[in-house]
Amino acid sequence: MTAAHAAGMCVIGFVGASHVDAEQSTRLTQAGAWRILAHMHGLEALVDEWQASGQ
Repeated sequence: MTAAHAAGMCVIGFVGASHVDAEQSTRLTQAGAWRILAHMHGLEALVDEWQASGQ
């Protein structure tokens, strides 16, 4: 996350795995995540949002 963000990449944090604790979203956001995704079925919508934003 940190390296990808530092390289100028748009990074989506994924917190949908069973081993992820409740604070992971906060840590990913602080590390530079553009958005947090809890379920992979939302990935297409996030990619569409990212493309529309021109980032």
